Amino acid sequence: MNDTQNQDPSGSVDPLAQFLVDELRKSGTRAWLGFPLPEEIEKFKAEKAERDFLWMKKREAARERHREEMKQAVIRNIRGEVDYE
Repeated sequence: MNDTQNQDPSGSVDPLAQFLVDELRKSGTRAWLGFPLPEEIEKFKAEKAERDFLWMKKREAARERHREEMKQAVIRNIRGEVDYE
């Protein structure tokens, strides 16, 4: 886009069009293609890492509960206690 496209017939540049062109140039070509800015990508990666960590922590807690339940079931079975669930 050249600067003459933003000019009206009198030769002055439309301030809004010039502002938009300047901001788009600052954002780089990735914004034109619909990709987030590098700062946003880093933010998304950090959020994903936190979600993954919390998910793994929750999953490990569930595994530990399951192990404990199985351990108690084996102990009850060895003692001859009947569990009708």
